[in-house]
Amino acid sequence: MEAGETVTCEGFHGMLWSEELEADGTAEETVRYKGGQLDGLPAVLRKGRAWYVSTLPEPEALRGALARSASAASVRPVLDGLPEQVEAVRRGGVLFVLNHGLEPVTVDVPGTHRDLLTGAAVTDRVTVGRYAAVAALRP
Repeated sequence: MEAGETVTCEGFHGMLWSEELEADGTAEETVRYKGGQLDGLPAVLRKGRAWYVSTLPEPEALRGALARSASAASVRPVLDGLPEQVEAVRRGGVLFVLNHGLEPVTVDVPGTHRDLLTGAAVTDRVTVGRYAAVAALRP
């Protein structure tokens, strides 16, 4: 695939690469290519909980696909309702809230915590500074 070129699939456009796949009869063909050299061939295959995506879906379609596969696998976010620029991960008993945005952000973190980086007590909400700032919270 040439730089800037896209492929059309059922429900989204793919970019960066595309692969010619042939289903072996044991995988479910969930999305097919439309038009071009790959017309009618599978773009996305699923077998059990495993998914194979033969092109990079445009961002909105990729977010949707990842959300559906996570939901099907009973994977839930660490914190619900986070702004797009905020990431939350748990490592052991510590909740890390990272702000990748250019403005400070306030995030709901139910309960009482101690920020291990600042020593501050946090109850129900924490404000995380701008770009690359982090709060490390322990209950």
